[in-house]
Amino acid sequence: MTKPHTLVLKPMYALLLVIAVTGPIGGDGFSGTAFADGPPSEIDETAVLLDQVPKVLRLYNEDTEYPLLHLDADQLQELGRRKVVILTKKLPLPGREEEDLKYRSMAYRIVDHPIDAVWLAAMAPDLSEGGSVTEVELYKGDHGERRLFGRIALPWPIADRQWVIDVAVDTMAAHRTAGQIWMAYWNLTEDGRELGRATMADGNVPGYEEDDFEKAVYLPANTGAWTLMALDDEHTLLGYQVTLIMGGWIPEALGLRFGRGQLKKLLHTVAADVPTQVREYDPGRYVIPDGFGRPMDRRVAAVSSEIR
Repeated sequence: MTKPHTLVLKPMYALLLVIAVTGPIGGDGFSGTAFADGPPSEIDETAVLLDQVPKVLRLYNEDTEYPLLHLDADQLQELGRRKVVILTKKLPLPGREEEDLKYRSMAYRIVDHPIDAVWLAAMAPDLSEGGSVTEVELYKGDHGERRLFGRIALPWPIADRQWVIDVAVDTMAAHRTAGQIWMAYWNLTEDGRELGRATMADGNVPGYEEDDFEKAVYLPANTGAWTLMALDDEHTLLGYQVTLIMGGWIPEALGLRFGRGQLKKLLHTVAADVPTQVREYDPGRYVIPDGFGRPMDRRVAAVSSEIR
C-alpha cells in the first residue's frame, strides 16, 4: 500500500455532481438530416466509419457488466459530425439485483486519432479544471488498478459529497477483442466509508480536518466506465458512462438534471487534447497502463499515434 498522495485528476468520477441545471435528460433534437455536402472521399470515409459503430458496440456488449446502448440512424449522423451523443436508461448497477434499476448516462464521440492516443488523453491525470473536486490516490497497482478518495465542495446549503472508488482496467476486453476495445471502469469500494474517514483523520486530504468527514454525504452510488473502440487504425469511438446517486435530500430525478454541457465538454476536451497528451506524456512522472494493463512508454505513444 503506497502512501496516499493528491493528484490533479479529471473530475470524471464526480461529473453528475455538477448541479448547474440545464434541463432534464432527453433527446438533443436530432434533425435526422443528411450529412452536409462535402468531397466524396470525406462522405465515403464517414459512411465507412459509421458502419463500424454498431459492430463494435455489439462486440463490446457480448461480455461486459457495463453495456452501452445502441444508436439509431439520426444519432449515428450526429456522431459523423463529431458531435457528442448522450443517452440515458435505467439499468441495474453492476453486482446488484436485476430489479435494482438506476439511471445511467452514456456519452459517445468519434475521435480522429488511434485508440492508444485517445486512451492517453482519457486517462491523463493532469487534464482537469481543478477547483471543487479533490481526489487522493490511496493505492496504485501495476496494471491500472487504483483506489481513490474523492470529495467535491458544493455551494451552500448543499452538503459536500465524498466517495472512495476502485478503478480498474478491464484487460479481458482487450484480449477478447484482439485490442480493438480498451476499457476502464470504477465502482464504490467495499468499506469505502471507513477508508475515507481514516484517510481524512490521518490528514491526507489537503484542506480538510478530521471532523470534516461527517459534514459531507457519502455517495450511495458512483459507478461508470470509459470504453474506447477502434473503428480503424486512425479513428476511435470514445464512450463514457456513469451512474451517480447524490444521496441526502437530493432526489435521483434532480441528480439526473445535471449539466448536459458538462458531459459534452468532457468528451470534446479529451478529443481536442490528444495531441498535447501524447507529446507531454511522461512515464517517469506518472505511468498510464494501456488496455492490456501494460505500462505505456513515451516511444510507444509517440510512434503509434503518429501525432503531427
